[in-house]
Amino acid sequence: MLNLDDQADFLRILASQDTDRARQFFVRSGFDPVGFKNFILEHELYFYADLLEHFHPRDYLPPDVIDELRSYRIYQWIKNEKLLREMENLSALLENHQKEAIFLKGPFLAKRFYPASSERVIHDMDLLVQKADVESLDRLLLEAGYQRTFWAPLGRKLASYFVHHFTYYRQGFGVEIHWCLAQHIALRIDDARLWQEKISYAFRNRRYFVLSPEYELVMQILSIFGDLQQGWFKFKSLLDAVMVLRSFSDSFDWDDFFRRRRKEKIFVVSVNILDLILDMTDSYDTFSGLADYLRNHDSVIRLKNRADKRSLFSRHPFGMKQKGWGHSLYESPTWVVLGWWALSLPFRLLVHHNDFENRCRSFFYSLQDLQKIPSGRGRRKNFIPSKEVPEDCGGQVESEKCSQ
Repeated sequence: MLNLDDQADFLRILASQDTDRARQFFVRSGFDPVGFKNFILEHELYFYADLLEHFHPRDYLPPDVIDELRSYRIYQWIKNEKLLREMENLSALLENHQKEAIFLKGPFLAKRFYPASSERVIHDMDLLVQKADVESLDRLLLEAGYQRTFWAPLGRKLASYFVHHFTYYRQGFGVEIHWCLAQHIALRIDDARLWQEKISYAFRNRRYFVLSPEYELVMQILSIFGDLQQGWFKFKSLLDAVMVLRSFSDSFDWDDFFRRRRKEKIFVVSVNILDLILDMTDSYDTFSGLADYLRNHDSVIRLKNRADKRSLFSRHPFGMKQKGWGHSLYESPTWVVLGWWALSLPFRLLVHHNDFENRCRSFFYSLQDLQKIPSGRGRRKNFIPSKEVPEDCGGQVESEKCSQ
């Protein structure tokens, strides 16, 4: 695995799309191709090399590393296609029963905000629904063949006050039904405004509701904040946030943005996470308006030193460093934050006890696709940076091999 400095350096290369800096990264003395491969796989960055136009990392990697990365790319592409078809079926199911949902993350993030890459690693489908619809959607999903993979022994209604989603699975496809972006006693997310500003977005001959750019950014902030505390963080989340930020105009009113975050009790969280994003991706000069606001509110930022910020992405026993940092960002008394953590912990453990098992189940369902991918060094032209549909799939989304 690359050391943390090298990981951060490559992250900044992708965020800036700096091809000259990328070449220097690969040709420097001591470059570790196997460590680079492991880093790419762990943080699910094998589609993101498409951001580097006119540059191909395959020119600097040994054949066996190229072949392995290429196989994972095609495997994920096939998995994405299957998930997209399942998403279309799910959208039709909701439409037929007049149920409204906002589709989160997934392919919409890449299509709406990424300038080059049309692909993004997708693990499951995330839907945001009105809390009043959770019970009826539970019945609808069960009738459609999905199974609950969560456990709420004291009832789903009580559990819903301590967690923010329930997970369902069907034949390797996961669906997370969210009723809020984050669940915590200290937060006051304006759900009414979030739903009022939703956008209708056309994708593959269907229309889906998605978040407005502002609430897309809020979701990225809350996701990074939560993932860091739980030790599940992947660097692709920082890149996602940078690409969402690129959709904001230079004249965007950051004072208004943060004024709304104050009302939602996530002002301190937002300032610290956005500072972390800009610092880790070396983007302070890119987003001058946001950078000026953060500099003017430097007193709110908990970690001033870049080394301290990077340490949040290191492994710590039980994630205590990340949890301590995270708890310091809530705008509530410490005893309230710790009390909520202790009270909600049993519910979170019970409801999400199968999350790791679900990921494994999805992975093993897809292993059959990975095993069908031809190997051999003669096909290296389809390695990770290629923007083409893999030739093994006939160059068509609906080819027989890709739909099996």
